[in-house]
Amino acid sequence: MDAIAWDIRYALRHVRRAPAFAAAVAVTLGLGIGANTAILSMLSALLWQRLPIPNPDGLIAITSQDARGRDRYIPFPAVPEVTRLGMFDGVCGYNGGAVVTLDVDGVPSQAVVGFVSGQCFEVFGVLPSLGRPLTDNDAPLVTPGNRVVVISDRYWRKAFHGEVSAVGRIVAADGVEAEVVGVLPPGFAGLHVDAGIDVFAPPDTLIPARADRRPVANQLLVRARAPVTIAEIQAEMTTRWPSLLTASVPPSSDPQEGADLWGDRLHVAPIATGISSYRLNYVPALRMSVGLTGTLLLLACINLGGLMLTRLSARRSEVAVRLALGGSRRRVVRQLLIEGAILSSIGALLAIPVSLVLTSALTSFLPIGAAATTVSFAPTPSMLVGTMPIGTIVGMAIAALPAWLSTRGRESMQLGSTRTVARAAGGLARVMLVVQIGLSVSVVVGAVLLLRSLYGLQHVDLGVRTDGLLDVKLMTIPNGAKGPDPTYFPRLIERLASEPGVRSVGVSQVFPRLVLAPAATVAFVGDAPGDVRALSDTASPEFFDVVGIPLLRGRLLSWQDTPETRRVAVVSESLAKALRPDGDVVDRRVNFGTFRDSQDVVIVGIVGDASAGNPRLPRVPMMYLPPLQRPFSSPNVIVAAAGDSGPVSASVRRVLTEENRHFALEIVPVAEVFRRAPAGERMSATLAAAAGGFALLLAVIGIHATLAYSVSQRRREIGVRLAIGADPRQVAASVRWDGFRIAAAGVAVGLPLAWAGTRLLRATLFGVSPTDPVTFLAVAFSFGVLGALGAVVPSWRAAAVDPGTALKAD
Repeated sequence: MDAIAWDIRYALRHVRRAPAFAAAVAVTLGLGIGANTAILSMLSALLWQRLPIPNPDGLIAITSQDARGRDRYIPFPAVPEVTRLGMFDGVCGYNGGAVVTLDVDGVPSQAVVGFVSGQCFEVFGVLPSLGRPLTDNDAPLVTPGNRVVVISDRYWRKAFHGEVSAVGRIVAADGVEAEVVGVLPPGFAGLHVDAGIDVFAPPDTLIPARADRRPVANQLLVRARAPVTIAEIQAEMTTRWPSLLTASVPPSSDPQEGADLWGDRLHVAPIATGISSYRLNYVPALRMSVGLTGTLLLLACINLGGLMLTRLSARRSEVAVRLALGGSRRRVVRQLLIEGAILSSIGALLAIPVSLVLTSALTSFLPIGAAATTVSFAPTPSMLVGTMPIGTIVGMAIAALPAWLSTRGRESMQLGSTRTVARAAGGLARVMLVVQIGLSVSVVVGAVLLLRSLYGLQHVDLGVRTDGLLDVKLMTIPNGAKGPDPTYFPRLIERLASEPGVRSVGVSQVFPRLVLAPAATVAFVGDAPGDVRALSDTASPEFFDVVGIPLLRGRLLSWQDTPETRRVAVVSESLAKALRPDGDVVDRRVNFGTFRDSQDVVIVGIVGDASAGNPRLPRVPMMYLPPLQRPFSSPNVIVAAAGDSGPVSASVRRVLTEENRHFALEIVPVAEVFRRAPAGERMSATLAAAAGGFALLLAVIGIHATLAYSVSQRRREIGVRLAIGADPRQVAASVRWDGFRIAAAGVAVGLPLAWAGTRLLRATLFGVSPTDPVTFLAVAFSFGVLGALGAVVPSWRAAAVDPGTALKAD
């Protein structure tokens, strides 16, 4: 133990004597380990974090899917029928609900409402911390249940300020009141882990379903009785599904709906990690980031290995003296390993703040929105503590090769032959540097491609104007004006358009917040549904002029298109050409999807293609429907402002208050909505750019260190050359040429790696090929320049060698 303590003190003295080297090692390892910790922390939160319930692995979800594998729905009355199968300890019908405005004591607040059957809290294994849970008596599933709700701890603190008296008080949604009967414990907010449920209600209570639609569940949640397996549940449910539907779907239901349900298939799977929209949008980017940061850590290790080898060359005489004086090889190796462990431990400590800062920065790319996420992306304490042993192991592994080289062969014990070890170390350092540069080339090529892709997304021709436009997201005032009013939106548009600073106003349902690809099929009436897929948007007649979508043929929508007139639609040019090659679809009748209000629709006009909010879909096939025939549910008012948006926003809020039907949840520039849309791409590109910059920095450091070592080893040779008349400029040029050759060798290794690796980015890129020759040539040229930059100081030192001093050195 005394010997180890002495080795530790000796290593600490060496660290203090070379602060620049110690800082390089610590910063390099800190960035490499910290980046990996941050990315793995976010992946863990999205992929592996379990629901905060007892035995989450025992929770099973049963969903209904159509022929394309898209999730659909299950009638709530199917819950008691599934319960009668006797395979489960509990069955829960669960619907994630929607964002609504609730009134609490006259104060509106936004909440996510979920609809659940009576056994849901029993299935979850969660009981309220205040009050009681919902029961089967509250949710009979065949008729509307009791108007009672259970709220989450988060919403309790937000809307009721954590008061115990919340139990028994009233919340109201669109004039429908319900009593709060329970408050859930902290941390639990339902199955959705992104923006969890705030308010749990029985089906068809707090927000009654439309008269022509029955409340449905997104999935059934069950706890299987042992020893029933997933495969057995899948087989039994598939066999019994038709009879279950027969018992749960009333004969008076929509025939088309019944046909859709019978044509669906069931999918049974564990759901321990809950439901997350972030997984779909960001896990591909994070998985790519794992490979990126893993490569970054490998680059850091290779770079540090080269630095260690270079430093070993500088310390060759010290090692030889220690061995010549009787020091054991084991003792020398142990001392060098301890020194590597100390340096890496410093880097691991630095990795903790790096991971926290990087996690916070990456989380800022996620569009959390008004409903705060329940996911914690910050590294857990155990993960942060784990960086210490990881850093120590990495440091000792990096130090192992130099330690072994320092004592190999008998010649290492002789002072006069230490150049043998030095040459071996220097040659190996060059090989490692070439490999490092090769990997760096592949990282930088990927980063440039992702940055060019992001630039393309942010500058794509959207087919609409965005400058000067404000997006006003409307939400219903709970205690505001009620009932249908066909004059409301025409009146609102006219009032807003007359305000100072406002040029024009339009209203849409989807624009500019589209995130999904087209899902519904369009077919001419009488034809079988084909593969023509499109999106629908409810739009006011003024909308097209406000956003600059031109009319190409026919007419636009009109406020005279009412429920009493024939159902009409305007389609985009791309949809028209998809339906008929010549695009002649005006006055043709089509069916869109399966909803009644989109059947037997007459196309009355064709407009230009435009993006509805997703830059990846700049020419998305669209069908626009009139608002009096397809009413708005959560509309966006698009205001064209002539000047400063501040006074215009104030005017919009005032007019909405006077109309007493909606309030502005958010007012943001349309250009900002489009800019924020490619959040996953921005996350990937930003992280790749940081990794690419770090890789370039490591390459410069590696070239500089290798050439500096080479100059120190060739000092006598350079002195002789200068003594016999060599031009110092030629000596400096030879060192720069050496740096360029190292960089060229690295590029020769890296370009094939990049050519193979960037093909994995094909699905991520937009508007640029994964093998874009301009990018490859630009990166190759950049590394050639870096080789010259890394050689600047060593070449200057070589040219400044004093021949007399160099010849006396040995």
